[in-house]
Amino acid sequence: MIHGCVMSKDEYTTIRIPKELSKELDGLIGTRGFRSKAEIVKEALRHLLLQYARMPLFQHFNLDEIDEHGVKVLDYQLNRIVDVFVKPEGIRCAYCDANDCVHVQHLLTVPSIKDVIRKRRKDGWDLPEV
Repeated sequence: MIHGCVMSKDEYTTIRIPKELSKELDGLIGTRGFRSKAEIVKEALRHLLLQYARMPLFQHFNLDEIDEHGVKVLDYQLNRIVDVFVKPEGIRCAYCDANDCVHVQHLLTVPSIKDVIRKRRKDGWDLPEV
């Protein structure tokens, strides 16, 4: 489930793995937050895809407007959504508790976010120059 949306059966595929590998996965269930083999396999595949640079590191949401809830960034490496707040006093990543982390740097490369930041800077907000 992503953002309250239930994925349909058509959004999945079946992959077969050797039984001995499946048994090793069983040993990880209940550790490091894994509740199923599917979670373990998805995590492993994400890391592999990141290694081969076929998957983006980040994906951002609510691009058209920056509101009091900030900008949501899906960090594929962390496998979590990170909030980055853009306020009159500056920009701040809630996850990293920083104003110059990878999440902030990513947003500063997004054209629609850059446009909003430029506009807010003209309004006197203390934001980085983009």
